[in-house]
Amino acid sequence: MAYEFPSIPDDFDPLTAQEAVLDRYHLPRRPDPVLQPGLLKAWLRLFERPYTRVSSQPVLVEDLLLARPQTVVEASMLRTRIVTSQNWAGALIVPHGGDQFVVITGEWTVPKPSLPPSDRQGPKGQKNDYVCSTFIGFDGNRLYLNSSLPQVGTAQTLTVDAAGTEAASYAVWFQWWARDQQTLNLVTFPSISITDGTDVMAWVWAYDPLHVMVLFRTFGAVPQFLWPPFVALSPDVKLQNGIITKPMVSGATAEWILERPTVEQVGSTDLDLFPDYGQVVFTNCVAGTAPGPGWPVGEEILSGARYLRMFDVPDDAPARSRFISMPRRISTTSVGVDYGGFRP
Repeated sequence: MAYEFPSIPDDFDPLTAQEAVLDRYHLPRRPDPVLQPGLLKAWLRLFERPYTRVSSQPVLVEDLLLARPQTVVEASMLRTRIVTSQNWAGALIVPHGGDQFVVITGEWTVPKPSLPPSDRQGPKGQKNDYVCSTFIGFDGNRLYLNSSLPQVGTAQTLTVDAAGTEAASYAVWFQWWARDQQTLNLVTFPSISITDGTDVMAWVWAYDPLHVMVLFRTFGAVPQFLWPPFVALSPDVKLQNGIITKPMVSGATAEWILERPTVEQVGSTDLDLFPDYGQVVFTNCVAGTAPGPGWPVGEEILSGARYLRMFDVPDDAPARSRFISMPRRISTTSVGVDYGGFRP
């Protein structure tokens, strides 16, 4: 069942609350400083004061389809731990010791979308949208039922009208993507305001096999915190035998991704026009582990991560693929993604 959050006093501070009080309010516990130092650092950052609570009431969005994961294709030299994808760039990790991921956290600065080089722009004289999204999430890059992808992130869109006038827009969103899902379940949170240069932090917790809890906040001059945390139920999917079921969180991978989304329709495999976003750096890249959904007992960082580079296949030269976003390892808890490369 989904949590119903009790009314929490405005002066309540999770940083000083006892574990029993955090449990009462259904909030993430303080991680263990010995077994989970990375999660503890992220947890302290998540609840850092000051911030203003803003409504987490979501809005269903039917004209913006963001994350549709494609199976990544591993590079021939697997020992380099580099994999390639047409729509993902960033880092992913897998759990060890038979556990699964039940918590993922990450922080990044919202990038500014700009026009790409002229040979990568849309047709002149008509409206064109250049879209990229930045997210953290579980699973989604393998071909089994429970590889569904609960994810939270920011969307960055540059719209150029027929006269060439440019306008940028930004949104905070959540989606629990699943193959053969019956309805589109992408939502945005218009109550939280972001723009390019806004520092944001997200936390996703799989507290049972069919539910995840999302915490999201901003930093800066006017820091905001989505409140209460958003709770999502796994989507309905239709199996080949016609049975409707719900995929469970498998926690087989955790990822920090800069994505090139698909166009605005369910089932589409066409990719959006892609803006020059400059660079994105993910920090506090930590995932909590446990034998099953619930509170984590361990953690994993980017040690041993696989790094994804994004490639593009030009319409006018399908035989020549080019890399258009390149990952770079910064530390065991940070990864950068840079626009460009543009080499075969």
